[in-house]
Amino acid sequence: MKIRIIADSASDMSSEEHENLTLIPMKIVFGETEYLDGVTLSQREFYEKLIASEELPTTSQATPYEFEKVIREAVEAGETPIVVTISSKLSGTYNSAKIAACEFE
Repeated sequence: MKIRIIADSASDMSSEEHENLTLIPMKIVFGETEYLDGVTLSQREFYEKLIASEELPTTSQATPYEFEKVIREAVEAGETPIVVTISSKLSGTYNSAKIAACEFE
């Protein structure tokens, strides 16, 4: 049985370092510009913007659809998905993953 680990980008892990890891990027908003964590905004760029910005950034959780899509890809590839998210007390990402997981046995 092959395992697919699915995590949100708040984990600060790198899918380049782990071949069985799929990251779902969280959204980070600086002003009116939205970035995808680790995709359109690197950690270095995040901290540079954090220093330069007058306002703190906001974040947005990954959606149930985003989780459902990668869970489905794992299942169709014959993998067992294991989803790890940021704490439910810090973000709604856990709830999004839970909603998506209900679509599968």
